Amino acid sequence: MSITVGSIINICRRTLLDEEDYDFTDAEIIQLYNNTNKKIVTLRPQAYSRSETFLLAPGNRQLIPSEGLAIITVRRNMGIDGITPGRAIRQSDADAYTTLVPTWATDTPQAAIEDWWPVPNYTEQFFVYPPSDGTGYVEAEFAKVPPSTAYDAGGAWQSEYSPFNDSYIDAQINGILYMAYDDDTDIPGNTPRSALYYARFLQALGISTGGQG
Repeated sequence: MSITVGSIINICRRTLLDEEDYDFTDAEIIQLYNNTNKKIVTLRPQAYSRSETFLLAPGNRQLIPSEGLAIITVRRNMGIDGITPGRAIRQSDADAYTTLVPTWATDTPQAAIEDWWPVPNYTEQFFVYPPSDGTGYVEAEFAKVPPSTAYDAGGAWQSEYSPFNDSYIDAQINGILYMAYDDDTDIPGNTPRSALYYARFLQALGISTGGQG
């Protein structure tokens, strides 16, 4: 959070040889910046996460608050008032419950839950056991959509700070570059440049690229 949006974009413009805004307007490159930040959180939810207490819905299948992007962990029960710390909640998986507790979806609902597990392909959803009766709160950590930077002619956007800590600076820069080169594939050489910076983007996030880049 110690680097500004303007600094990140200036670094990218120097690499793109676009310091005079010939290929990308400020508004266009800010959009690439915003898209990169969203992709970072999609691939690494911990990059922008928050812990909050919220009320569970009745049943097993749950949904994180509307501003959430992906569940990371469900830590503990917080009572029926949302402020009373309760027992810790374990992470499990659907296969284990299907094998060991085949009645998990029809057991008696309770206020406090014991276990949770993610819903495949639905990052904003999760299951709990026993089924919630709709009166209990939990404390959970989930990824949130990072705040977008809005272009303004006065240039106030340049002094905004990145929503991430400094360990994500390389990912932000490489992400913008791979998207920029991908946006300009009619220029010879930009397609391999885009692939190179995409590989570097993934590597900056600690994601294997199979030896590319």
